Amino acid sequence: MALTGVCEGWWWNVTQPPDEVHTRWTQFKATFPKTEAEFSKWYQWGQDGLGAFPWGWEFSASPPLEFNAWMLLDTLFGLVGWALFGSAWGGVKSGCRRLIQIIAVLLVCLAAHYVWAVCYPVVSILIACIMAVVWLLRRTLKTIGTLFFYIQRWTGGAPEAADTEFFGPGTGAVPETTVLRGFKKSGDNPKQVVVRRGDEVAVFSVGSDSQSIRTHGLYLQVEPDTVRGSANLVRRLNAVDKVHLCRNLACTEDASEHFVEYGVVKKFNAERFQVSQSHQGALAFTKQFWAWAAPKGQRTVTEVVNRIKEYASESENEEHFCCASQITWMTDEGLKSLAENRCGAVGQPFHQALEGDLPNGSTGSLCSKHATLYLSKRFGDKCGVVGCFRCGDKVQSGVRWCTDHLPQHGSQPTAPATRMRSRSRARRREDAEETDFEAAEEIGEDDEDPDNGVRPGRRPIEELTQEGGPARRSRKRQPTKSPGHTPKSNIQRNLARIEMLSSPGSEAEVKLLDAFIQKFADGRMEGLREDQVRSALCRDRVMTEVEVLRRLLEEADVERGKGQRGLTRFVTRWTKELAEKEKVSPESDWSLLSTVQSSHQESPGVQAPPIPPSFTASSSPQEGQKEDGSVFNPPQVRVYGRSGDGQIPSEASAVRRAESLRIAPPSLYNPNERKAGAVEEPVEQIAKALQNQTAELASLVRHQAEGAGSQPVGTLKGLGRQSEELVFLMRACGQYDVKVGENEHGQALANGLLAAQVGSATRLRSSGFRQKMTQRLAIGLAGPYWGAHEKHALSAADFIGYTDAELDQFASEARGPKGGAEQRPPPPTRFDEWVARVRRQTDVWCLVYGAEWRAVKNSALELLSEWHLSLPHRWPLNVIMDLWEELHWRCMEDFKDLLRKLKKEVGRETMTLSEVKFHALLPGPDGQAWLTMPTVFDLQRPGSWFQEEVIPRIDRKQDRLLWNLTLAEPGKERRQCVTLSLAAALFRKKEGRWPSMGEAQRQAQDKGSLGRSRGDGCGSRA
Repeated sequence: MALTGVCEGWWWNVTQPPDEVHTRWTQFKATFPKTEAEFSKWYQWGQDGLGAFPWGWEFSASPPLEFNAWMLLDTLFGLVGWALFGSAWGGVKSGCRRLIQIIAVLLVCLAAHYVWAVCYPVVSILIACIMAVVWLLRRTLKTIGTLFFYIQRWTGGAPEAADTEFFGPGTGAVPETTVLRGFKKSGDNPKQVVVRRGDEVAVFSVGSDSQSIRTHGLYLQVEPDTVRGSANLVRRLNAVDKVHLCRNLACTEDASEHFVEYGVVKKFNAERFQVSQSHQGALAFTKQFWAWAAPKGQRTVTEVVNRIKEYASESENEEHFCCASQITWMTDEGLKSLAENRCGAVGQPFHQALEGDLPNGSTGSLCSKHATLYLSKRFGDKCGVVGCFRCGDKVQSGVRWCTDHLPQHGSQPTAPATRMRSRSRARRREDAEETDFEAAEEIGEDDEDPDNGVRPGRRPIEELTQEGGPARRSRKRQPTKSPGHTPKSNIQRNLARIEMLSSPGSEAEVKLLDAFIQKFADGRMEGLREDQVRSALCRDRVMTEVEVLRRLLEEADVERGKGQRGLTRFVTRWTKELAEKEKVSPESDWSLLSTVQSSHQESPGVQAPPIPPSFTASSSPQEGQKEDGSVFNPPQVRVYGRSGDGQIPSEASAVRRAESLRIAPPSLYNPNERKAGAVEEPVEQIAKALQNQTAELASLVRHQAEGAGSQPVGTLKGLGRQSEELVFLMRACGQYDVKVGENEHGQALANGLLAAQVGSATRLRSSGFRQKMTQRLAIGLAGPYWGAHEKHALSAADFIGYTDAELDQFASEARGPKGGAEQRPPPPTRFDEWVARVRRQTDVWCLVYGAEWRAVKNSALELLSEWHLSLPHRWPLNVIMDLWEELHWRCMEDFKDLLRKLKKEVGRETMTLSEVKFHALLPGPDGQAWLTMPTVFDLQRPGSWFQEEVIPRIDRKQDRLLWNLTLAEPGKERRQCVTLSLAAALFRKKEGRWPSMGEAQRQAQDKGSLGRSRGDGCGSRA
């Protein structure tokens, strides 16, 4: 019975412990909660014998109520199992349990299989019915979607917009370049683009005219008669030939139509089209429903402002739009505004506004267009005192004065400056004053202009003649002066002549032909002639007629090359007029600056107007002397007018065209290479302002060199934009004297050199280029690849001497098929051979990059040769050969660094060569051009690469060698000390390679020069 009390069943739960509520201790605590109180009952029960206890069957002799046949069967099986298996009976019970469970699972699977076999036909029929209904619905949806799609297209709609993924700043994300590449048309495959503006959408086909992706976005050509969509957008797109896909909400590109939401039409899918239509319909219904359900009302101004502030940036500067419409000033005709309508372009801080022109003071934001317009129209009325930004209402002595700085009556403000001049210059000034009135009288009634009283073409002469001082007789108009006492129109014209007024390649210059055609078409019905349109362009663009004609002819040739018709009549007439103007007055263009010495030599018949006060030093006590009495010769500057007008009497000089700002040869310092006028404050301010404005006005270049980045370096196709820019900088932006490949860069230069070897071998040889023009040499010169360890880089070893017979044979072989890639020749082993190759290398360098490089390269070669011949142990042949190649490598790295700095200052990654020249030649505050040639070949210049890197590196190497010889640890062999004379001898013998300790010991033993000390000691000679 005790066994039956313990065994509670093992069939299903034999491996698990009994439940906590059925343990004996739990039952005991539940039965006897108060043991001490019930102890008497236990004692009494023991005295009475084994009777029935009323608090549990465990203490009773009678069987429990749960005893049944199952428990008996369990007990019998347990006894038999213990008898048969002994202590392994527990494992046998667990295994039997697992086996029974597996059998049960198999039985369930078997039953399910038979049930599925019986029900499969019914299930298959149900699935087939459901799939048939789904197929019919999808087929109907596709048919209806296709029908609706083509019906909308036939009616002029734009159903493609329903399934288009839109990009652009209007969606909240700026598109990347990879996204915009998907909008460009490639090959003959048609491409359609969807544009959206508010609730209006339109679809059009992209034209074949390829456009480059710029910082502000992408221009797309609109194919005629392919626009569909909203009526308003269709009408606007049919009126333009291209649209601009903007990257920013505020776009400054010159385009009629800007879009900030756009997408590419995907391949038509009727089902997806219907789903998109349904989705848009559901959104529209939801918006309309909430509009009905939402409470009526209108947001206050405060809520709108707070809402805008929530989307503002806390870390970035906010963009300020141009405030040209707020700038106004009073004239004789009334109140005049800088812009009639509000300008939507992004402006930059403008600190040159006169007091009273802006409502908020003298600072504001102006775009580059209106900033230039303000400087040309209004800023010339500024007071002549430096730092004063009031309007100069009074004109006295040819200078504008405000009421605060107006000199008292009878004073001569210009007298000190006059006394500081020499007598000859004072006489020239008096002669110019006498011609003022005569030149004014010769202006006829036909030259009158309603604005200033003189035709614009006569203004520079009149302003130059008025430069001298106060007028002796009355004039027809008041002189228009800028703060620096220089005619403002003269500044603009002359700065334009030296490419400082506007950035080359800007939209204003590129579209000169378009502006002419548009003005001529608009004014033809009113009787406007073609020459009148050109005259208007001359006034608008601040250009001469010859410049306008040349520019129109250049752009017309480009358009005719693209297949444009209808320009033949204009081209013929412009060519004829240009030839006549150049024949009559070849020097009619404005010359800006000339030295006094050259003016006396080249201009014997025309006298120049007097020098403006802004170009003279007012603090010098006497010309040619400093304050301390020392003599100096400053560069004298003279401003000239037109040579063909005949308004100014001639004395001793004629007008010549001024040379642009020259860049000194590399490593040569010339203090006279200055930009005239850059030292004076007014011209310096204007130059800085124009420099900032041109950086903003200039747009990105037309396209980058395609495929250059994916081609391997050192191949003809790998010559990209950087190669063109580096060669252009090495030639000082076209100022150096180049004999071979002039005005050619990059792939054009390499192809030209290869073609010259075949077609112009004799001329190439007569110019001094006596080398085999292999593809390796042409690519290395056009790269430019010099001095590096790459296989395609050129070195002095590439310039081998050839005879005339060998060059003729190579020229004839070059006409045949091209061979394989050329390998670098082995380096020379003798000093005289290396010098000969270096001289040939210098000749080729100067022919391709400019003769100005010859002096500095020959100086470096002579210095290295002198060091090698005088101190061969310090400068062996292999050291100077490696140093020569290192100098060429460093020179190329310096040019790359110059190019990076130039692009960083301009703020643009890609520029045309004209723009590189424009920004590189801008004068700095010191009057020098921004571009300065590297001084790496000037070995004795303090701070050069040779002085800062090469010499310290050699010293460190020598120091390490000496300390290694001094502190060498003892080895297995006997330690010996080597004298410095022996080390120098070994150094000379090994051509610059210091010997190892074993080599030194062997050489010393052969010569008998070793010290006699052993162990850690050294000989007395060490």
